[in-house]
Amino acid sequence: MSTITIARLPRVAVMAAAATLVTVPFAATASAQDTAELRVSATSAMGAPISNVSVSITSGCPGSEPTVSTYRVIDLGATGDATVPVAPGCYTVNPIRHPADYMPAAATPITAMVGESSGVATVRFVPFMEGAYDLGAAMITLVSPDGTTPVVNRPIVIRPCDGSGAELVSSPSDPSGRLATMLPAGCWHIIEPPTGGQSTGPVSFEVLPGQTAPVRLVVSS
Repeated sequence: MSTITIARLPRVAVMAAAATLVTVPFAATASAQDTAELRVSATSAMGAPISNVSVSITSGCPGSEPTVSTYRVIDLGATGDATVPVAPGCYTVNPIRHPADYMPAAATPITAMVGESSGVATVRFVPFMEGAYDLGAAMITLVSPDGTTPVVNRPIVIRPCDGSGAELVSSPSDPSGRLATMLPAGCWHIIEPPTGGQSTGPVSFEVLPGQTAPVRLVVSS
């Protein structure tokens, strides 16, 4: 069993980190008269909104030259949608953080053309178990520094150890401090609880096909 210690960041540092995620500015901003809107949403294959999704928006699409050099990261929030002012042109939208129970559907990243008024980009997700790959699971237990008191209602953020793919946000820990999630087999790296945290020990665990990896995290209050 892996044992990982996570210490919470000071509140100021947490707020700064959160601001970095959702307010990365455009590298260049279009003038007011050249600004249109790009509407971005995250939904299931059936059209239901998916919350806790962050996406990057980059000017230009494959095979085209960007008219304005831009890059931005936005949080789609609980409603799974947001409207962003952009200059008319073609944009590439790519998920960079999403719930651990889902994976982006085929044809991502996606592109959207914004004209004089608006454009629409919809990133669709499917449950992990529908993917064509080996699946395992992780059972993660969060405890306080005394080693016994459960830490409840705390999600964590993980990412493949090789840095590929999007960050995955787990469901919050239950009253016993546990959270479970299906994951593709492979090495996973614990980044932080989304509410803030700093690892002070091993931060990786291995998921094997058809097996559940037990992971114990010591989290400071």
